[in-house]
Amino acid sequence: MTDDSDAILKLMNRYAELFDSGQLGEFASLFDHGTLTFEGMGSFTGPAEVLDFIDRMVMLYNGKLERAI
Repeated sequence: MTDDSDAILKLMNRYAELFDSGQLGEFASLFDHGTLTFEGMGSFTGPAEVLDFIDRMVMLYNGKLERAI
């Protein structure tokens, strides 16, 4: 595996790890220089927009959104 593909794989795993563990503020911070896009739902650029989207669209078991940013 090349250095680039290894870095991409690690980043993808980090997205999943943070989202699945409910660390949504940290998940959103990964988009500091990026955009999260869902076909038919829009694009969300930067941590604040990503976190706002998550807050509106994701139902949490404890009803609380952890905001680290």
